Amino acid sequence: MPVGRSLKYAALGAMAGALWLIPAAPRFLEVQPASRPAQAASSPGARLGHALSYVDDSGLVMLFGGFLSDGLPRADLWAWDGRAWRLVPGPGPAARRWPAMTYDQRRRRLLMHGGRDGVGAQGRQLDDTWQWDSTGWRLLARSGPGGRDHHRMTYDGRRDRVVLFGGWDGDSTRSDTWELEGDQWRLVARGGPAARAAHGLTYDPQRDRTVLFGGSSDTVFFGDTWLWDGQAWSAVAGPAPPSRSFHGMAFDHGRGVVVAAGGRRGTMLYADTWGFDGTRWRIVRDTTLPARYVYDLAYDRRNAELVFHGGGFMRDGRWALFAETWAWRAGGWREAARE
Repeated sequence: MPVGRSLKYAALGAMAGALWLIPAAPRFLEVQPASRPAQAASSPGARLGHALSYVDDSGLVMLFGGFLSDGLPRADLWAWDGRAWRLVPGPGPAARRWPAMTYDQRRRRLLMHGGRDGVGAQGRQLDDTWQWDSTGWRLLARSGPGGRDHHRMTYDGRRDRVVLFGGWDGDSTRSDTWELEGDQWRLVARGGPAARAAHGLTYDPQRDRTVLFGGSSDTVFFGDTWLWDGQAWSAVAGPAPPSRSFHGMAFDHGRGVVVAAGGRRGTMLYADTWGFDGTRWRIVRDTTLPARYVYDLAYDRRNAELVFHGGGFMRDGRWALFAETWAWRAGGWREAARE
């Protein structure tokens, strides 16, 4: 089924200033098991569960893994230059969905940990750590924080640490905090935010804090915000976006705020965008974001805009996946490319 040329959205309601939208008559790719992958050669295609990160050295946004319309996990690496995608050739990690990825600025390397192989509820949580640079992929560690998916990690530039929190280990959600110093993982905290997965996590270099927002456990959707200073977590009081998981979150270097966009709470989809200045959240009055699980968001420094690709939502027990690439500046969201 081809991806349509336009999407229309219908409003469901509002709470705390946030607008909830769902596609009124969407065209998308439904996930159905197939023997052949349905992937376009010129873009990552309709997918979800991938990792996204900006690489300072090249000025490119890199995308790895996830799953497409056949439901199978992928092991491909793509590069976005602000105008078009290109496939980056070469061997690397095994196919997976829902991994965590970030960029180590000091060592000039992309880092990826974990994820899950297999299809649907099947598969195992992975615990390997990989790095990618101009020479290609290299296995950094076969084991570390423990096998998990739907976790997040971010690079703390001042302390030169990669911070990892939470995720799903196959039996339960996690509440542990790990740091990667050089090539060594170290458990640094077990307390702080409640156990969760599919949350947002990003480093705020202006305020020197790692920011965590939202996520979910088996029974709870979270709407809390936490700050990590390298020693302990502290909760942020005050109004916040409605509770959610599967949202995208990244630091906007142009505006100097953490941005969270999209996501879900139960069967409800979000199409809102919020900014966090280290003290309070404010909604961005822009309703052009398409409602979906955004899941991963990156700030493209070279083009001074936030970027995400694809995304989707569940419909009648099946994933509906999208194939567009979206970009956001102060003027609002725009569709930057589609398959």
